[in-house]
Amino acid sequence: MTTNKPSRRHASLVTLVGGGLTTTLVTLQAVVLIPLYFKYIGTHMYGAWLGSGDFLVWIQAFDLGLSNLMIQRIATAHAEGEDKVVGAWLLTGAAVLVLIVAVVSVAGYSIATALVGWVGTSGPDARLLTSCFRVGVLGASLFLLNSVLVGFARAVQDTVQTNVFGLIATAAGFIATMALLLTGSGLWAIPIGIVIRSGLALAGSFVFLLRNHRDKLAGTLRFERKYALEFL
Repeated sequence: MTTNKPSRRHASLVTLVGGGLTTTLVTLQAVVLIPLYFKYIGTHMYGAWLGSGDFLVWIQAFDLGLSNLMIQRIATAHAEGEDKVVGAWLLTGAAVLVLIVAVVSVAGYSIATALVGWVGTSGPDARLLTSCFRVGVLGASLFLLNSVLVGFARAVQDTVQTNVFGLIATAAGFIATMALLLTGSGLWAIPIGIVIRSGLALAGSFVFLLRNHRDKLAGTLRFERKYALEFL
């Protein structure tokens, strides 16, 4: 017990600092990028993006609370040393969320044209906004998928690496968006930045899972129908 306390305190400190830095970076990103959006994208197109972008935020929140349920169940099983139960909840939760992401992504892709029309764009602007919105749907879907692995990290109280990867992904998305704006990519800078941030965060979470928990999860990952029904 004595030898574990310093490492746990260190992990908690790193997690706290990482979360704070990510929040600070997101705030700084808004302060720095919004004036650039107005300059390089224009008020009309940026306003149209904001009008349609609410759907992207909705996608990111469309896990229906499943991640929280998974965190609770995995945390309980982990505390009791039930590795097989942990693996079953992880794989079943991931499968259910992948199904939800697939449905929401198809819906987002399908309504893009109509949604763009609702915000008052037409012609080339409408086509550009439709394409950018569909790429944004991809980024939001990757973010939602990542919530499974981030939830697992929280459940087993091993969040240092996922926080670090999240910070790196946020910084990379920020830099990519700014670079694309300054080099004339216009509205494309926003959805590409979203995809870069979400994709890197998801990749980092997979690295975390393989490095830290591959041996323990090996042979325990299985789909449990009763857990799926509880999710549903």
